[in-house]
Amino acid sequence: MFKGEAWEQEGREIRELVSRFERAIAEQASAFFEEDDLERIIEHYQDHHRLDLALQAAEYALELNPYNALFYVRHADVLFEMRRFEEAWASTEQAAAFDPSEVEIYYLRADLHVQKEEFREALGCLEEALMRADAEDHDQILVEMAEVYGDLADFDRMFDSLRQALEHNIHSEDALQKLAYCVDIAEKYEEGIALCQGLIDHNPYAHMAWYTLGKAYTGMGLYEKAIDAYGFVQAIDEHFGPVYRDLGEAWFRLGQYREAIEAFLQAVDREEPDDAVFFRIGLCREQLGELAGARHHYRKAIQADPYNDEAQYRIGCTYLAENQSDMALRHFRKAADMAPENAEYRIELGRLYQKLDDDQRALLSYREALRLRPDYVAHWVRYSRLLYDTGDRKAAAQAAEEAMAHCGDMALLFYLHGACLLGSGDRREGVRSLERAMDLDAASHPVLFELFPDLEKDPLVLDLIDQYNR
Repeated sequence: MFKGEAWEQEGREIRELVSRFERAIAEQASAFFEEDDLERIIEHYQDHHRLDLALQAAEYALELNPYNALFYVRHADVLFEMRRFEEAWASTEQAAAFDPSEVEIYYLRADLHVQKEEFREALGCLEEALMRADAEDHDQILVEMAEVYGDLADFDRMFDSLRQALEHNIHSEDALQKLAYCVDIAEKYEEGIALCQGLIDHNPYAHMAWYTLGKAYTGMGLYEKAIDAYGFVQAIDEHFGPVYRDLGEAWFRLGQYREAIEAFLQAVDREEPDDAVFFRIGLCREQLGELAGARHHYRKAIQADPYNDEAQYRIGCTYLAENQSDMALRHFRKAADMAPENAEYRIELGRLYQKLDDDQRALLSYREALRLRPDYVAHWVRYSRLLYDTGDRKAAAQAAEEAMAHCGDMALLFYLHGACLLGSGDRREGVRSLERAMDLDAASHPVLFELFPDLEKDPLVLDLIDQYNR
């Protein structure tokens, strides 16, 4: 019998079973079903998300087989899917009373504990399952344990559980898929490389082992090796979508933007595209100077996620590169509105306002950025310098003092403070601050002239520097 004919016959059989069961229920008539047939009926309803009928079938099975532990497990499984967790637990207790060796009892109990975030208790149930299960089932239980360790953020044990699962079954797809995640998030790159190389030695066609190897190489910054590994994934399974995105990322890291775009576009063809891949294509095109093309893909990222503030910001950057300040300002504002806690957007707004000679709005933007990032020295310097340029030199000196309160005693800030005081007319205090700056780092005094070129002609400042250079 051909495979297609077998599937057709199986479909006919389950349809006949379900039809006979539904007639028995509708007519409230007794009907005999083999235990295996009842299991198939319950699973059929679960597979088709008809949980009310699945529960009815499980209860019917228990009426016919009241001492069958497996049907209590099936009953509990349906109740679990219906999120009736307390009733599901009660059914597992009934199952354990009739046959405590039934391994699925402990699987279900582990799932119930996970629902309540009782992860240690879940691990206890899985350890019980491991003791009771046949060796051929150990790999799947170890994968379940790895998931729970992941919930606990115990990635060392997660990795160890997956390694053990693969020792039991080198072909376990579940273990290999979770290994890729574990190696990446736990940054277990060297261990991952060693494990994957061993797996590949046993099975050179394990595309997930090659994929995880590529992820590990990427994590270590070995992008050429990652690209080679991803090439084997493509050769083994060209329809495996995730590899194209990671391949694009590796090319991007190498600055090979054309190759990166090609890989990202292949990812779009093979997977449901999201904003991240369109954004990455936009970055590549921006790096290549294709600013209109970059905007096209940033806008596609925004279509996929209307709240993608970073794409709005990058659109603004492309317009700024073309000296279209009004368009840049529009998109910087949108980005800042979407992400009000992002200091970088406020700084860019301030710089653009300053370029447009709107100093008051620039000062407001800088001040907002400093509220968000009071420890960022460069923001304070820019803010204080603009206050100085607008003529409010006392306020500029006060901003430098605030900067020191947040960032500590730094030579740069004392140079800034001293220059602002000199400009405000308080030359005595200005000299004191400059002396403090020179005490901290006399060699960095040229920064003073970078910030305030006019001071190169100030005899007091030049004399002070000369004293420290003697």
